[in-house]
Amino acid sequence: MTALHLSEHGRTEHRPTDDGDLVVGVWTSRDALRSTTTYLTSNGFTEHSTSDGYGYRFARGKTAIDVMIPEGLDRQKLYPTTGSGRPGLEADGGNQALTRAKRLPIRMAGQLGYVRRPTLLGAIVAKARAWVVDRRDPERHAQDLIALSVVALQDPRAVISQARPDDRRAVRAALRHLPLDHRLWRSAEDGAAARALLTRFAQSSD
Repeated sequence: MTALHLSEHGRTEHRPTDDGDLVVGVWTSRDALRSTTTYLTSNGFTEHSTSDGYGYRFARGKTAIDVMIPEGLDRQKLYPTTGSGRPGLEADGGNQALTRAKRLPIRMAGQLGYVRRPTLLGAIVAKARAWVVDRRDPERHAQDLIALSVVALQDPRAVISQARPDDRRAVRAALRHLPLDHRLWRSAEDGAAARALLTRFAQSSD
């Protein structure tokens, strides 16, 4: 998600990564988690066991994909499971990311495919929430949040004007965990401007 936004805007400087996150739309297809994870395991990925008992980490060689479900499913009678039967892991902010996703063409090695990717606003909110709640290597989410905010500097109002109250609350919470003197701001290109944008985002009532 972050890499695609950066690439689209001609930015290549970012943390190297061999992992990806995927939120499946189980609201529209109840079997989406099982079918997606079964597809991965049938194509050489292995589902890793986790200390919390949830099923989400799939790896093949050095490549890892975390397959998650949107939040709010804990009250459902039939909770989504992976192909192995492990319960799915909810991604805070997953619902808004799904509703803000757009179909994007991707060309690699001469092959054309399509992925659904959250808009820049959806990506910023998803990373803001992940930075606060995800304890699995959380700093990567802060790095991504800052990088996405730098991209948003190209057209701040396009992002800020679409923000909802819950979006602003998520960014306010993220900023409380990412103070002005945090080293990630100092090391980022246009870090001060990016933080100013997020501060404006969090306070805006547009």
